[in-house]
Amino acid sequence: MKIMLISGSHRMNSQSEKVAHYMAQSLLDNGQATATEVFSLAGNPLPLWDEGIWNGDAAWQALLNPLS
Repeated sequence: MKIMLISGSHRMNSQSEKVAHYMAQSLLDNGQATATEVFSLAGNPLPLWDEGIWNGDAAWQALLNPLS
C-alpha cells in the first residue's frame, strides 16, 4: 500500500514535517506500507498564515489592539 502523509505547517523545518517523516519511515519499517511520501506545505505560497503577527506588523496591531 502506498501512503502519503501531509505536513500542514508552512514553516520550514517544522515539528509537523519531522513527525511526518518519522511516521513515513515507521510505516515502511513495520511493513505497513510499500511506499510512503511526505507532502509538505513548507515554502508553499498559500496564504495560510502571515508571520507579520509576530513581528509587530502595523496591520496586525490595528486588528489586535481592540482585543487587548
